[in-house]
Amino acid sequence: MGSLVSSSYILTAAHCFKEGDTPDKITVKLKKGLVVKVKNYTIHPDFKPTAKQHKGIHEYYEFDVALIQLEKAVEMNFNLRPICIPCTRETNGALKLSESEGTCRKHEEILMNNEFVEAAFTSDMDTDNSPKNIKSITIKHGKYRDACVEDAKKAKGINVENAREVVTDNFLCSGGIEPKTDDVACKGDFGGATYVNKKGRVIQVGVVSWGVKDVCKEKRSFTSDADSRDYHSNLFSEKIRSFLKEHLENDRIGQPLTFL
Repeated sequence: MGSLVSSSYILTAAHCFKEGDTPDKITVKLKKGLVVKVKNYTIHPDFKPTAKQHKGIHEYYEFDVALIQLEKAVEMNFNLRPICIPCTRETNGALKLSESEGTCRKHEEILMNNEFVEAAFTSDMDTDNSPKNIKSITIKHGKYRDACVEDAKKAKGINVENAREVVTDNFLCSGGIEPKTDDVACKGDFGGATYVNKKGRVIQVGVVSWGVKDVCKEKRSFTSDADSRDYHSNLFSEKIRSFLKEHLENDRIGQPLTFL
């Protein structure tokens, strides 16, 4: 999965690519019947899955983000337009903030201000390329985040004492059954947008990255149990934001974004 974040860029997960992938091998389906060609793709320079194998982490997903540049800018219409991403002037407008009010910190305050943030992501595509369903989650903060991060130690291939070695502040955390039972990501959902609805607009705050266990395969269920958790690359992370800014502000094909 992925999300259109400007007229010529798709944001997705870095782990969706493998060594040797070339742009001509990648196709992007924007909607039913609309397949577009790819000019290039760029993986976050700090995404290194083997970086912490010596610490007991078989695969490490920090900075699991990538941008796909399309050959041509997409023509926008009512059914096809970019999702808002935080810390941009464009999202200032969506949040109805003046130029002086609009800061990255203010965006984070508005969008992520509770211990539980109601959020969602779009599940795997159906055969006609329409989303199968929208999955509802709560992003955990404060003491609820601590429990959410701790469950990362239950994932296969992870053998650490400190869960924060695996789940740094560059991740958002969802899943589990408190304060309510969250939906969980299944195999085809990774790379998709984790988003919140605010003031009638959809704003992406994360990218679906990895999970503790595959509940979908084990139980054929899309809902969490007590320790099934999902981790999302956090778009408020400074290093992820600077990666997006570098490419999206310098867009030569479509409409560039302006970062705050």
